[in-house]
Amino acid sequence: MGLTNKDAINEHEARGIAQAELFIFQLDSETNISTMLILDIHRIAFGELYDWAGKWRTTHVTVGQLEPPVPDQILQLMYQFVDNLWK
Repeated sequence: MGLTNKDAINEHEARGIAQAELFIFQLDSETNISTMLILDIHRIAFGELYDWAGKWRTTHVTVGQLEPPVPDQILQLMYQFVDNLWK
Protein backbone atom coordinates (compact mmCIF):
# COMPACT_ATOMS: atom_id res chain seq x y z
CA MET A 1 0.00 0.00 0.00
CA GLY A 2 2.99 2.27 0.33
CA LEU A 3 1.93 3.66 3.70
CA THR A 4 4.61 5.42 5.72
CA ASN A 5 2.47 7.12 8.36
CA LYS A 6 2.62 5.04 11.55
CA ASP A 7 -0.96 5.97 12.55
CA ALA A 8 -2.30 4.84 9.15
CA ILE A 9 -0.33 1.59 9.37
CA ASN A 10 -1.67 0.96 12.89
CA GLU A 11 -5.22 1.64 11.70
CA HIS A 12 -4.93 -0.84 8.80
CA GLU A 13 -3.32 -3.44 11.08
CA ALA A 14 -6.13 -3.01 13.64
CA ARG A 15 -8.77 -3.53 10.92
CA GLY A 16 -6.97 -6.61 9.65
CA ILE A 17 -6.69 -8.05 13.15
CA ALA A 18 -10.43 -7.45 13.65
CA GLN A 19 -11.13 -9.31 10.39
CA ALA A 20 -8.93 -12.19 11.54
CA GLU A 21 -10.78 -12.31 14.87
CA LEU A 22 -14.12 -12.51 13.05
CA PHE A 23 -12.74 -15.32 10.91
CA ILE A 24 -11.63 -17.20 14.02
CA PHE A 25 -14.98 -16.70 15.78
CA GLN A 26 -16.75 -18.13 12.73
CA LEU A 27 -14.71 -21.33 12.73
CA ASP A 28 -16.47 -24.48 13.75
CA SER A 29 -15.49 -25.51 17.28
CA GLU A 30 -14.24 -28.80 15.83
CA THR A 31 -11.84 -27.10 13.42
CA ASN A 32 -8.36 -28.52 13.75
CA ILE A 33 -5.72 -25.90 14.36
CA SER A 34 -3.01 -26.44 11.79
CA THR A 35 0.00 -24.57 10.53
CA MET A 36 -1.95 -23.76 7.36
CA LEU A 37 -4.82 -22.31 9.40
CA ILE A 38 -2.37 -20.15 11.33
CA LEU A 39 -0.90 -18.88 8.05
CA ASP A 40 -4.41 -18.14 6.77
CA ILE A 41 -5.20 -16.13 9.90
CA HIS A 42 -1.94 -14.22 9.53
CA ARG A 43 -2.75 -13.47 5.88
CA ILE A 44 -6.22 -12.23 6.80
CA ALA A 45 -4.80 -10.00 9.53
CA PHE A 46 -1.91 -8.46 7.62
CA GLY A 47 -2.31 -9.33 3.93
CA GLU A 48 -3.74 -5.92 3.02
CA LEU A 49 -0.47 -4.28 4.08
CA TYR A 50 2.32 -6.78 3.67
CA ASP A 51 3.12 -9.14 0.80
CA TRP A 52 4.80 -11.53 3.26
CA ALA A 53 1.65 -12.00 5.33
CA GLY A 54 0.57 -15.62 5.54
CA LYS A 55 3.91 -16.94 4.34
CA TRP A 56 6.76 -18.60 6.15
CA ARG A 57 9.44 -16.09 7.08
CA THR A 58 12.63 -16.48 5.07
CA THR A 59 14.73 -13.70 6.57
CA HIS A 60 16.20 -12.99 9.98
CA VAL A 61 14.35 -10.22 11.82
CA THR A 62 14.53 -8.37 15.10
CA VAL A 63 11.36 -7.06 16.71
CA GLY A 64 12.44 -4.45 19.23
CA GLN A 65 14.67 -6.38 21.59
CA LEU A 66 13.10 -9.71 20.65
CA GLU A 67 14.98 -11.99 18.27
CA PRO A 68 12.48 -14.52 16.91
CA PRO A 69 13.69 -17.95 15.77
CA VAL A 70 15.81 -18.03 12.64
CA PRO A 71 13.90 -18.94 9.46
CA ASP A 72 15.35 -22.47 9.33
CA GLN A 73 13.68 -23.27 12.67
CA ILE A 74 10.23 -21.80 12.06
CA LEU A 75 8.52 -24.69 10.31
CA GLN A 76 9.65 -27.27 12.86
CA LEU A 77 8.72 -24.98 15.78
CA MET A 78 5.28 -24.28 14.34
CA TYR A 79 4.58 -27.98 13.90
CA GLN A 80 5.72 -28.56 17.50
CA PHE A 81 3.44 -25.74 18.65
CA VAL A 82 0.42 -27.24 16.88
CA ASP A 83 1.26 -30.72 18.21
CA ASN A 84 1.46 -29.33 21.75
CA LEU A 85 -2.04 -27.86 21.43
CA TRP A 86 -3.49 -31.36 21.31
CA LYS A 87 -1.56 -32.79 24.26
